Amino acid sequence: MKFNKRLLNVVSISVKNAVKGGKTDIELTLELPDTAWEVKKPKMLIDNDHREVQITVIGEKKPNSFGLQVITKRTIVLSVSFPFSGRWLIRCNDLQKIIEVKDSGLP
Repeated sequence: MKFNKRLLNVVSISVKNAVKGGKTDIELTLELPDTAWEVKKPKMLIDNDHREVQITVIGEKKPNSFGLQVITKRTIVLSVSFPFSGRWLIRCNDLQKIIEVKDSGLP
């Protein structure tokens, strides 16, 4: 049984609280093509050299499954620890946002 998989449409990236101490929660709003699709666990990669957080969110649909043909929005929250202060790029699928980290976890 082969699942249908694809990158999900990311509508927004928002920071839930102030980025202090290098830790924050990032909220992603996603669109699923119909009600039969499920969000799989996101994959996150932190690139310290380029100060970039790459998040990949994939949706999965079982073969021969049917759902209502309506776009469904889902919100997921991820905790991120930034090792350095400064400007960071958050990239999730086709959307990106630049944030300012005031104080990192390192002295």
